[in-house]
Amino acid sequence: SKIDTIMHGMKVGKRGMHSNIKIWLQSGDLSQLISELLNKEFQVFITSDHGNTEAKGIGEPRQGILVDEKYKRARIYSGDGGQNFREEAFHEFPESIKWPIGIGLPHDKYVLMPKASRAYTDKGKTVVTHGGLSIEEIIVPFVEIRRRAV
Repeated sequence: SKIDTIMHGMKVGKRGMHSNIKIWLQSGDLSQLISELLNKEFQVFITSDHGNTEAKGIGEPRQGILVDEKYKRARIYSGDGGQNFREEAFHEFPESIKWPIGIGLPHDKYVLMPKASRAYTDKGKTVVTHGGLSIEEIIVPFVEIRRRAV
């Protein structure tokens, strides 16, 4: 989606993202599309698969191939050494959360997440990203758009 593309290009946080979205909306592309769909008697809904959150970098675990999946808001380890690799990263980044084993994921997945509003990226850098434990990732909009009755 356009908003997701804007979010992934952000270098200045949520304020910059909101400004870019406002500029895009002022172009009229979205409202024109919605009008055309309504004129053709489509039902129009706007939603999102998930949200995004602003986070500040705390540094990044440098574990190379020891980590299976690397994200700004999570590290996922697996296999025989997975739990040990997660522990090593946790000792380096104690402001992280060790996700309980077997809760919502297979028992061989070991997840480490930075605490709220933090990210595994350059220390002090502000990013807008997906993932993690944030209300913005849980609650998503679902809006129906209709023509006003005249």
